[in-house]
Amino acid sequence: TDGKRQQHQLMSNNISELIANVGKCERILSTPMPATYTRLSTRFLLVWLGLLPMMFYLKIGSGAVFATFVVAFFLLGIEDLGVQIEEPFSVLPLTRITDKIAAEASVVLNMKQKW
Repeated sequence: TDGKRQQHQLMSNNISELIANVGKCERILSTPMPATYTRLSTRFLLVWLGLLPMMFYLKIGSGAVFATFVVAFFLLGIEDLGVQIEEPFSVLPLTRITDKIAAEASVVLNMKQKW
């Protein structure tokens, strides 16, 4: 029975940790991120990228279009990554994670019923 008691204690600790982590995720989800941050950075980036070909044209001539495209590709990619980081739960596979937790909890429940 000592082994069963240790397993029960371990499972209880894991459940407590899971509940604490769910609470942390709920706090992250409910923390509002002002949309003005995203709008301001996107507008500034678009204006800057719109003026960039003029500066490139003075330095490299007709290669300005290609150079602007390359710079815009990387900077807009970084900006998109920032938007995704602001809202992490929209890109995480939460359904798959919760299904796995439910399956493992079901296994533990079945083990407990067999005892």
